[in-house]
Amino acid sequence: MKLMADLDGVIFPTYSKLNKLHLALFQEEINWQALVDKSNPYWQTKQGKWVLSMFNNDLFFAGLVAYKEAKETLRTWTKDPKNQIIYCTARIPLLTEATAYSLGRNNLPYGDLIFVERDNVARNKLSVVKMEGIDIAIDDEAEIILKLKDTCKTIIYTQPYNQTYQFNFRVSNWLEIHRILNT
Repeated sequence: MKLMADLDGVIFPTYSKLNKLHLALFQEEINWQALVDKSNPYWQTKQGKWVLSMFNNDLFFAGLVAYKEAKETLRTWTKDPKNQIIYCTARIPLLTEATAYSLGRNNLPYGDLIFVERDNVARNKLSVVKMEGIDIAIDDEAEIILKLKDTCKTIIYTQPYNQTYQFNFRVSNWLEIHRILNT
C-alpha cells in the first residue's frame, strides 16, 4: 500500500513552533486568517514580513523535530516491503535540502519527497494521489482531505484550524494513526 503524508502540521508541528517564536518576538499570535489573502494588510506589517521570511527559512525547516511517535509509526509501516511512503508538501522547492535534512535528522524512513505548488494545493495533491496510486493520505488541511476523499482513504490530523470539519478518520496523534494503519 502507498501512504502519502503531508509534512507541516502532520509530521512536524511547524505552525505551532512558528507561532511560539512569533509570540516570543511580538507578544501576539500569528494572524492565521491572513494566510488565505495575499492582499491582507498584515503582510505589510513587521510581523507579517517576519512570517513570510520564516516560510523561506531553511534553518527553521531543517531544525524541526517530528511529532512524537511519527518515526516509529512510519518505520513500522515501511517494514512491510509492500508498503511505501511518499512525503508530499507545499513547501517551496528552495527548501528541498532543508526538508531532506530534517527527514533524515528525525530518522524518518526513506520515501519519495514531492513538492507541489501552493497555488491550488488540493488539486495538485489530488494529481499526486492519482499519478502515484496512493491508498491512504494524511493531511491537516480540510480542503485537501475533501478533494482526496473520493480517490483514496483519508486521515485528517487534528489542528486548531480544521476542527469544524467532520471526517471519518480524525486523529490527534501518531499513536492513533498507528492503530488505523494496523487495522
